[in-house]
Amino acid sequence: MKDIYDMPGGDDARFDSSGCILKEKIYPFIYPARGEGGGYTRLFKVLLTNICENNCLYCVNRKDRNKKNYIFSPKELALRFMNYYKGKMVDGLFISSGIYKNSDTTQERIIETVKTLRERYGYKGYIHTKILPGASPDLIREAVPFSNRISVNLEAPGDNYLTKLSKEKNFTNLISTLRAIANARNEKRQGYMPYFSITTQFVTGAAGENDLCLLTLSKRLYRNFGLSRVYYSGFSPEPDTPLDNKSPCPIHRIRRLYQADFLIRKYNFDPREIVPSGFLPDIDPKLSWARSHPELFPVEINTASYDELIRVPGIGLITARRIIRVRREGRILSFYDLKRMRIRGEKALNFITLNGRYYGKRYGSLSTPKRALID
Repeated sequence: MKDIYDMPGGDDARFDSSGCILKEKIYPFIYPARGEGGGYTRLFKVLLTNICENNCLYCVNRKDRNKKNYIFSPKELALRFMNYYKGKMVDGLFISSGIYKNSDTTQERIIETVKTLRERYGYKGYIHTKILPGASPDLIREAVPFSNRISVNLEAPGDNYLTKLSKEKNFTNLISTLRAIANARNEKRQGYMPYFSITTQFVTGAAGENDLCLLTLSKRLYRNFGLSRVYYSGFSPEPDTPLDNKSPCPIHRIRRLYQADFLIRKYNFDPREIVPSGFLPDIDPKLSWARSHPELFPVEINTASYDELIRVPGIGLITARRIIRVRREGRILSFYDLKRMRIRGEKALNFITLNGRYYGKRYGSLSTPKRALID
C-alpha cells in the first residue's frame, strides 16, 4: 500500500470536508460515518471515477471543471478495498461515481465492483451502493442483493430548486429512481446481510430552499418510500465552480435540520409544527415547539400518556417508556426518582408537574404556564 496517501477518489467522494485521522495522517478516502446511537464506522468512501457527463454547478467533478481525471477498473477498486479492510483500516465500503459515458455503463461497473467483493473475495461486511441518476430499474434490482444500503441523491426538494443546481438532472426522474429502489427492496431477494436500507441526500443551502420545504418532502419520503434516513449536506463553495462565490450553509442550520428530522421520524411531529414557515430558529426544535404551546403544559408525570411525555423537552422515547413502566409499580414521588430515570431536568422542569406541584421557572418571553401549580 505504498500509494495510500495518493489514493484518488476519496476527497472527490466526500459529502463534507471531514476525514478520518489515523496515525497522525489524514486519509481523505476514509470517512468516519457516525451512527444515530453513537460511535463511528470507518467507510472506504470512493468514486469509481471522477469523470462526469453532468455539469452540476456546485460539484468539483463537473464536466467543464479543469481537474485531473482518474478511473478505476472494478477489479482494481475491489482489490484496493480488500487490502485496506484486511489491514483493519476500514470497516465498510461507500461506492459512488461520476457518470462515465452514461448512467447504465457506470452503474454496471459499480455493480461489478461490489459483486466481485461478495463473490470473489467473500466479503460479508457493509456496502453502501450509490445509484446514479437515470440508472435502469433492471440494474437497480441487480444491485440490491449485494448491498446493505442503497441511495440516490435528490439534491434539492423540487424541480424549481434543482434547476438552480443542475441543468441535466430532473427531479421527477430522480423520484422515479427512488421508487424503483423501493420496489426492488420490496421484491423477494437473496441478500448478503439481513438488513437493508434506503437513503437520500439534499445539498442544503445552495438553491435557496427553506427548511419547511426540505422537511415536508422528507416526511413524504419516509412515508412513501420507507427511507431510513435523509441526509442534509451543507453546501460548501468549491473553487472553479459557478457557485464558488456563494456563501456556505451555516453549520447550525444543518444541526437543527437533523434535530427536526429526528422529531419527524421518531416522534411523529408534523413539519409545520416545528417550523410554521421559512427556517428553523437556532434553538432545539422540540424546546422551541414546547415554548410556543403553553396551553399544553405542564403535564403531570404520574398521569401523562406516552404521546404527551415524548413531547416534553428533556424526555426521550426510552425515558418515556421507562416512566410508564415505573408508574405501573407506583407513583413517582421525588426528583430523585426522575433523576434515576435520566430525565434531563434542566429542560423538563418547565413543562411538568410532579404530584401536582410545579417546580419550573419562567422561560424565554413566556410566563409560567397557567396550568402550573406552584407553592
